[in-house]
Amino acid sequence: MIKNPETLSYTKLMAFSLHNRNYPSWIFDEKSLKIIDANQEAVDFCLYDNNELIGLSITDLWHNEDLSDIIEDLEIHSTERSFFGNLKHRKKNGDVVQMRVRAMRSLNPTSFWEVHLL
Repeated sequence: MIKNPETLSYTKLMAFSLHNRNYPSWIFDEKSLKIIDANQEAVDFCLYDNNELIGLSITDLWHNEDLSDIIEDLEIHSTERSFFGNLKHRKKNGDVVQMRVRAMRSLNPTSFWEVHLL
């Protein structure tokens, strides 16, 4: 556990915040669409083991019919700092569930999106 979050770099503070949430959350890189960090709630919800979520693309988690809209939103609204909506989410076992998603864009040090399943 990190004792003094005020002294952390922005990226470490983002990770500290992520892992202290009590709802499924992860961070993905905007260019590669790869998940670079996820909290335990996301791992449990998505039915993955330990670090299996890390390195997956959001294309592995979000249902195909929603995916083109998501990628288009990222391209069209590249100056936007948030996204809120309903998306079909695919778990590891293949189950698809409708989820309320809130995503926030961070531009420091590069473009990351922090995703929260609500």
